[in-house]
Amino acid sequence: MPREGFADVTGVRVADGPPEIDEGFWEEKAEEARSVARKLTIATARLEMLAIAAAYARLARYTRAAAKRDTSIGSADDSELKAD
Repeated sequence: MPREGFADVTGVRVADGPPEIDEGFWEEKAEEARSVARKLTIATARLEMLAIAAAYARLARYTRAAAKRDTSIGSADDSELKAD
């Protein structure tokens, strides 16, 4: 099911307007990437897709932290964005 603000057009999601970039947006993207990874039979491709899912999960955490600080993600300093 497409998120609010998105429309399915021949299987491609196209934004009708700017999407709400919140924690849920990134969590959904992470789950989509994990879903694709489960379907891949080539190990290297599956690992790459899982790495993409992990990056989306990190973005969800960063977004959550930014929301708690009540600031935008763009203003977060690099020391707060530690790699896993």
